[in-house]
Amino acid sequence: MAAFFAGGGDVIRAVVPGDVQMGKARSCSLTAAASQGQDIKLFWTSAAVAA
Repeated sequence: MAAFFAGGGDVIRAVVPGDVQMGKARSCSLTAAASQGQDIKLFWTSAAVAA
């Protein structure tokens, strides 16, 4: 099942209490959550796409 959110803040508010197991958010949302003491984990993926 997928859930769609309007922005990173909404993702963080769903992930922290456990309503959603995983979400995609930008660094500013993650930084804000971490600075507020939220218990979050980050994993990073990166891919280079050649045209």
